[in-house]
Amino acid sequence: MSGGAMPHRLGLSETILVFKQHLNFIGGFEGLLKKMPELKAECCEKKIIVEATTLEQANVLCRAGVDGIQFDKLTVEDLTVAVKQLRNEFPGVVLLAAGGINETNITAYAGTQVNGIVTTCLYNAKPIDVGVKIQ
Repeated sequence: MSGGAMPHRLGLSETILVFKQHLNFIGGFEGLLKKMPELKAECCEKKIIVEATTLEQANVLCRAGVDGIQFDKLTVEDLTVAVKQLRNEFPGVVLLAAGGINETNITAYAGTQVNGIVTTCLYNAKPIDVGVKIQ
C-alpha cells in the first residue's frame, strides 16, 4: 500500500464475487445466467463480479447484467483485445485482471487498461530497498 496499491475488497460482504467453483451450486453457467435478474433485484446495493476465462464468457455475462468481470489467467494480448471490445460495448462494466500477475509482469497487465489488478503479490512480494533523498 505504500506504493499506491490498496486492497480491492476489504471483506466478502462488499460484493458478490462468483468464481467458476460457485457455479456448481447454481446449475452451472446457464444457472447463473437464469439467476442474474433475481440477484440484481435482491442485492441491489451490491456489485456482482463474475470470473471469466474467455472474452466469449465475458460478453455473455455483460449482456446478463453483471457489474464487473474478473478475468482469470488471460494473456496480456488476449486481455488487451477483451478490454478494448468490452469498453466499446459495455463502458460501465468494471474489468479486473487476476491470475499469475506479479511484480515481473504487472506493468504489462496495467497497460491493458483494466480498472484493477487482483494479485496477492502485495502480501507475498519480496522486500525491496527503497531510498529517499530530500533536496
